[in-house]
Amino acid sequence: MTQGNDFEDDQHVIVNQQGVLAGGAFDEVEKVREKPTRLGYEFQCTCNGCARPAKILIPWDELITASAGAIPLDQAQNRPWSMQNTKEGAFMFPAAFCPCGVQYPIAFTPDKAARMVDKGINMRALDPQQVHQQVLFVKQQMQGYQRR
Repeated sequence: MTQGNDFEDDQHVIVNQQGVLAGGAFDEVEKVREKPTRLGYEFQCTCNGCARPAKILIPWDELITASAGAIPLDQAQNRPWSMQNTKEGAFMFPAAFCPCGVQYPIAFTPDKAARMVDKGINMRALDPQQVHQQVLFVKQQMQGYQRR
């Protein structure tokens, strides 16, 4: 038996006051970078299963529909989005799966979609009047289909 600390080989090293999980590789895990573009919102992330990088573009029309509280239809795949968390109402984009089968960490609520749409309006990628008309149209279509 040794004198002193029997677990000295397990001591955690503090790097820049961020703990043992500091560093470039850890920063890429679960990190999703997002930015508005002229065509929609672009998400860049890395698959947690195979570490494959992904760039996913969600078109403005689908974000406007989500911001109105309706489940959008993925225009490219012709299938509806799904609800990731029905308690909080988070939507999951259908193309948010890596070819290895693991889901990319891309999901958001109608409130977040509305904030994204606002950024699109602020950067002049969207016409505020057209957004308003589309939201009204979606809400009219939803009458009778509201969750109770």
